[in-house]
Amino acid sequence: MLALARTRAPKAEFHLGSFVSAALPECVAVTAIGEVLNYRFDPANDNRARAGFFRRVHEALLPGGCSCSTSRGPGGEAGAAPDVLRGADWAVLVETELDAPARALTRTITTFRRVGTLYRRDVELHRLALIDPEDLLESLRGVGFEAGTIPGYGTSPLPPGW
Repeated sequence: MLALARTRAPKAEFHLGSFVSAALPECVAVTAIGEVLNYRFDPANDNRARAGFFRRVHEALLPGGCSCSTSRGPGGEAGAAPDVLRGADWAVLVETELDAPARALTRTITTFRRVGTLYRRDVELHRLALIDPEDLLESLRGVGFEAGTIPGYGTSPLPPGW
């Protein structure tokens, strides 16, 4: 993804790192879109790490700056039936498993893409911690943000649990 971004925006500066520890330069906006705060691949990702991230964001933002993030909370988990999306030469199968007591969601995404006369298959495993929105708001407000939730972007509503 970084190579693609550098190709499309050669004058931009990109850094690879975890939100848990990445240094942030002065800026006017910070986004964490696409369940960034939920992923469990970094064992240090917990409420304390997210609070530290929010503190660094608050310190990096210039006056009038803003931050926007999306995250998954409890609710809106898919049912037992897998989701299937398909096109003329591709298909995506998404299976979701919820561990409600652990507040964890595991998503297995299997993709098929035709290459010539054969199909190429790939499997992604996404492990998420479901975060209570009130915990996030408390962390954000605790470092000085004015924080709230929104039901969607413009006229496009967010799915349940976001």
